[in-house]
Amino acid sequence: MTKSRLSQVAHAIGSQREQDSFESMSDPDQIKADADNAFRTGNLAIARDLYLAALDAKPDWAAVHNNLAMVLRQSGDRIGAEEQFRAALDANPDLVGALSNLGALLAEAGKIPEAKTVLEKAQGLAPDNPGVLYNGASAAMALREYEEAAQALEKSIAANPSFGQAHVNLGLCYRSLGNPSAAKDCYQRAIEVDASLTEPYINLAAVLADLGDVAGAVLAGQSALKLNSEAPEAHYNLGNAYNAVPDFERALSHYEKALGIRPDHSEAGTNRARSLWSLGRVD
Repeated sequence: MTKSRLSQVAHAIGSQREQDSFESMSDPDQIKADADNAFRTGNLAIARDLYLAALDAKPDWAAVHNNLAMVLRQSGDRIGAEEQFRAALDANPDLVGALSNLGALLAEAGKIPEAKTVLEKAQGLAPDNPGVLYNGASAAMALREYEEAAQALEKSIAANPSFGQAHVNLGLCYRSLGNPSAAKDCYQRAIEVDASLTEPYINLAAVLADLGDVAGAVLAGQSALKLNSEAPEAHYNLGNAYNAVPDFERALSHYEKALGIRPDHSEAGTNRARSLWSLGRVD
């Protein structure tokens, strides 16, 4: 089965040299290495098939089950990802990465009690691992335990200061705890360490509006849309900023764009109505 699966991968790649290389390959470690490389470079379909080929050769390979699960999760197959994380833990119950990743997946699915149990085991095995701390914080945030989440995120950032998403989530915690100034600092730090992230700009627009910095909120919202013009929250927050200028026409435009992308965005619908009212369009 491994040979056949490798032939399929080679055919998908299309290069005769690479086909010959894949079809002659029999070393599972080399298959995994090529799968890892495909995953790193974003070739998810090829990575998936190569990980499956590696598992054909070594069915109980915990690290490969874990990596395949991450590929499936990134591809949108959450059910398959959960199955593979569990397979990894069947092969190695103490595999920290699989515990941490499964816990995060369960938290996203709303299975919070099981997520916390899994993540607590991961934290016991690797208490200073930034990814484990981050995932534990995500579960705490799902339970609105923001002080606990903030403490975990602060430890995660101390271990890995360039972890942009950890800065973003810490900002969310601080804002939920009523500290918008600290939240602003977190979002700005997230932008400094990873300017490719859209979320810190989106959240910065909201928190600057909270702090009365309308001009800054507009600039942050515009920056978010430069990175992702299809982000409904970016349009919504920029609409709120324009509403505070006040520039009701521009605010209305962004609320309508948010609703065009996500029709069930109730806050955008409510604020669209307010903008229409402010423009005298009562009907």
